[in-house]
Amino acid sequence: MSGEYRVLDCGGSIIASCRLQSRDPDFWPDADAEGSRYLHRLVVARAHAGQGLALRLIDAAASEALQAGCKWLRLDCAADRQPLHRLYACAGFTLRDERTCLRWHVARFELALPSN
Repeated sequence: MSGEYRVLDCGGSIIASCRLQSRDPDFWPDADAEGSRYLHRLVVARAHAGQGLALRLIDAAASEALQAGCKWLRLDCAADRQPLHRLYACAGFTLRDERTCLRWHVARFELALPSN
């Protein structure tokens, strides 16, 4: 699935990144594709962990989705990754459900964006 990457860099080195997609039929086949953006591959370099970079990327993705007229920012992660669940909850996401998509058991989270 294609998408556009967003990166944070420090001194010319990428220290965090994510991919923002306009659709995700594999993991969100039941979601309103027109009113959503999907966040994938959120990563932070270990040396920069704990600096709020993941939240900065999530905030930027939410702002971009809102500007595009979306109602939701959605993401998924492995269902057993509790530290990620806590991160997403801190960012305002709610757990929509857990399900098996393709060959992975995932937790699907969504963030309701304010109305324009």
